[in-house]
Amino acid sequence: MSGSASQNLTLLLEGHVQGVGLRPFLYRKALEAGLVGRIWNPGPGASADLDGPTDRLIAFVETVRTEVRPPIHFSKLEARVQAAHGWTDLHIGPPENAPEISRRLSIPPDRATCTACWADFHNPDHRLHGYPFISCTDCGPRWTILEALPFERRHTTLVDFPMCSACEGEYQDVQHRRFFAQTIGCLSCGPTTSLILPDRRVEAEPFTAVQTLLNQGAIGLVKGTGGYLLVGDAEKTDVIARIRALKRRPNQALAVMIRDQQTFLAIGGQPAAWERLNEPAAPIVSLPGIDLATKTKLAPDLAELGVMAPSTPFFACLFGSVRALVVCSANDRGAPIPFRPEDLTFRVGVDVDFCLDHHRRIVNPVDDSVVRGDLILRKSRGFSPDLWRTNGSTLVAVAHGADLKNNPAVALGDHDIELPYVGSLSDLRVVARQQDQVQSLLGRVGAETPLLHLCDNAPESATRQLATGQTPPVTVVEIPHHHAHAAAALREHPAELVLTFDGTGWLRDGGWGGGEGLRWAETSFETALTFRAFPLVGGDHGIRHPWRTLVTCLREAGIALADLRAAFDWLPVDELEIHEALLQRRPMVTTSVGRWFDAAAALIEFKDRVQEYEAQAPIRLEALASQSAGNTPVAPVFLLSENPIVIDGIGLLRYLFERTIERELEPPDLAFLAHDGLARSVAAAIGVVGAQTIVATGGVFQNELLFQLLKRHLQTDGRALFRPGRSPVNDQGIALGQLSFVRNARCTS
Repeated sequence: MSGSASQNLTLLLEGHVQGVGLRPFLYRKALEAGLVGRIWNPGPGASADLDGPTDRLIAFVETVRTEVRPPIHFSKLEARVQAAHGWTDLHIGPPENAPEISRRLSIPPDRATCTACWADFHNPDHRLHGYPFISCTDCGPRWTILEALPFERRHTTLVDFPMCSACEGEYQDVQHRRFFAQTIGCLSCGPTTSLILPDRRVEAEPFTAVQTLLNQGAIGLVKGTGGYLLVGDAEKTDVIARIRALKRRPNQALAVMIRDQQTFLAIGGQPAAWERLNEPAAPIVSLPGIDLATKTKLAPDLAELGVMAPSTPFFACLFGSVRALVVCSANDRGAPIPFRPEDLTFRVGVDVDFCLDHHRRIVNPVDDSVVRGDLILRKSRGFSPDLWRTNGSTLVAVAHGADLKNNPAVALGDHDIELPYVGSLSDLRVVARQQDQVQSLLGRVGAETPLLHLCDNAPESATRQLATGQTPPVTVVEIPHHHAHAAAALREHPAELVLTFDGTGWLRDGGWGGGEGLRWAETSFETALTFRAFPLVGGDHGIRHPWRTLVTCLREAGIALADLRAAFDWLPVDELEIHEALLQRRPMVTTSVGRWFDAAAALIEFKDRVQEYEAQAPIRLEALASQSAGNTPVAPVFLLSENPIVIDGIGLLRYLFERTIERELEPPDLAFLAHDGLARSVAAAIGVVGAQTIVATGGVFQNELLFQLLKRHLQTDGRALFRPGRSPVNDQGIALGQLSFVRNARCTS
């Protein structure tokens, strides 16, 4: 393009281009450049059709490339030039009889209140002062209110709230920050709030009443952005106990929402951490150093505490004199987050003291996201749906993911879409929610039901039953659990070797894995290193009782049963004989590093306790190790045969057992030695394999201490270790990995 003759520019955009303020941005830049034409969302994409002098069109394209800011993100920008179309004005909206020129997808996740909207909320002279649902083109609900594409007000639940003249004026004002903001509203025309008490409903000043109730020690239901939450004063031990009893959650950590930055800094938070809490996704962030008197009641097993900031003024209005609130989903144990009144099982006046409701319908429920350091532990509100662009492809498929920490993913041509976290498929309500997510997405993008369904290859997997139970029947591809983990990791970090360390997953040729190092070979993965296998006694019962895995491993290491009884006076003697009999039957074996950590935790600290939630014992072990100064002996390297190289975790456990018997080290130092000893052996095995770039995935690598120790030992040999950061390393990454595995296998076959 050159010169100044009038021509037409058709701009096609892919990526995060809807619900992110792109059309107002394009309109302003086109207006500044003196261009005329139309700017609109063609189905799920975004486009501009503009006439003007050629040199101005060139400058416009360059401006779009260089001046857009997050959350706008282009995965592809395509510009076509042709003869002028004869436009005489500039308008946001499609041309008459506009063709569906793009099938690109743009499904925006929700975004927490931006700095500018917070300023408006707190400004007593602003017309939106005190409005709890304030938003603009940069922030506000998106996915949770979306009923159809493209992202237009008429396709969201805000269609229930016609704009008043003041909001309409801002919406139409090209110079206003809320120009074309689809979620605009105010106290006159936006959603309303009501408070339900045991004996009455309060419509006037409901937040003032809630503040008083919370200050008095009440607990209640609050309808958040993505569903109903259970809240109470986090600095009252009786409130915490009451919430734990309702949730049937005696020890698992509870997250807290902190009133404001001043409070956060006063309880030990750092300014940089407060910025993290206020990112657009507004996740729960696991942080050390938070000094609440009730910390041990809130997170008894952790050295950290899950903390969040108010993501919208609606939440900020809850506090009053209360400094910190327990905030958790108001679901029964195992159920998905409730998002409609009929989903609620906790009753006002029986289980809780109040319910603060708002009248904006939720279409797509989501939980809060959770992060720790550079890891996403739970990918949901603010991070999902997440679109991954691939090279040209016609793949259309549904990936059902894993049984635990489930979220589905869908492949639609050259995009993969990760949907938000739903929960464990052991509960039929979660299964129904997962299926609803998939069908709703397919309906929104106008896709036919895919005939290819991907699932975990474990014989009893719920995802396998989901895939094979489709009507009419579909083509089902079963993908080994750790191959999916590895494929997802390689999508972020191309590497020579993938470590897949987790609890358990079915291997390609049968049996339970969880401690593999994999390399891609033509159309699949091959095992380059593994852990010494040991019997998995008792199935799920054995996992809940880590002492069983400890006894199994030490018996495999040649320790006599009598010596174990003498060393551990806490062993349940009456159960040992049964355990020994089961062990002699040579049950299924596993290479699981997660189960190895169960055994190490039982040896050092957990003893004969029952795990009340997933990975409770290893979580406690990491927290204990964080108390060590690190002045421990250097553990030997435990390696066995080559091709593949085998890491002898059983030998390392025997070494730790001997240190325990000799009482050489305090428990924190033993816990650190367990982590460091394992990291040294894994690093040595990688040295034998010869890989220079390694990516680590699987739930075990949520253990920050293990990851950092392994990274340090590898760096001494000039090797680089990475972890996925955009998708979780735990089983929530499996669905994306299933799609990635199939794509890679097709590309190389």
